[in-house]
Amino acid sequence: MLIEKKDAFAERKAMIMKQIEERNKRDRSFLRTGIYGEPKVCKSSLALDSLTEQQIKDGWKVWVLDWDSGCEPTWRNNYNAAKHIEIFDPNVYNDDGSPNLELSEQLSEDFVRMVQEALDEGTKGKFVLDGVDKWKERCFDTLTKGKKDSDFRFPPHLWGKRNRRYKLLMDKIFKLPCDVFLITHLKDVYEGINNPNPVGKEPDWHKMTPPMLYQTISVKKMKKVNKFEHIATIDASKTNTPLVGKRYVVLTVEDGNVVWNNIPELQEGSL
Repeated sequence: MLIEKKDAFAERKAMIMKQIEERNKRDRSFLRTGIYGEPKVCKSSLALDSLTEQQIKDGWKVWVLDWDSGCEPTWRNNYNAAKHIEIFDPNVYNDDGSPNLELSEQLSEDFVRMVQEALDEGTKGKFVLDGVDKWKERCFDTLTKGKKDSDFRFPPHLWGKRNRRYKLLMDKIFKLPCDVFLITHLKDVYEGINNPNPVGKEPDWHKMTPPMLYQTISVKKMKKVNKFEHIATIDASKTNTPLVGKRYVVLTVEDGNVVWNNIPELQEGSL
């Protein structure tokens, strides 16, 4: 028995030392970046354009788990269906048109596992979860499946079931040894109980998500006469505090002319 305990300790010690060694080899922390804003303001484009030209030449990948089912048009029209960007849409539906929640969830986890295998084999890249709000909605659907509207009152243990499903996928994603980007839309924030009124907007992800992130970027679209500007603002950065508040005009459209500017710090990993 004593020998077994000693062997078990040796295995755990090896795991600890391996983690420390791998961390010391890295020249920076991995990005854990949340990108949020209204629809069609270039949120996905920032993540798809997260590689430098040299990284693309060196064979790096951008893996996209597209719960939002909207990355393909951006990929085809703006990136010429670039081979270094690999998109997977996990949404699966039953014959009657209803979402197959279980299979969709399993495919999501399998895609993350495939990315982990690629990284373990030496491929370098970055990971994107596009549609965090859609994933959260699907986790909620696991509670409402087969229920009527009048039955949508759940005991705490059922909310815990939704939260566990949400967190399980997030945990798998954040264990990936690469930069990670989470993309979501905004949702209305209400005040009042009997007559709630919208008082603002906030990112539509579960409240457990922000503590997992090191950086957050908000993206907005502004109209100036006949010109549209898409502006990304660094709201928070645990890894590069001087960047907080910095604004980037990432897309300008004027009289049919389009100008795209990426965020260098995002590509370089110094965000």
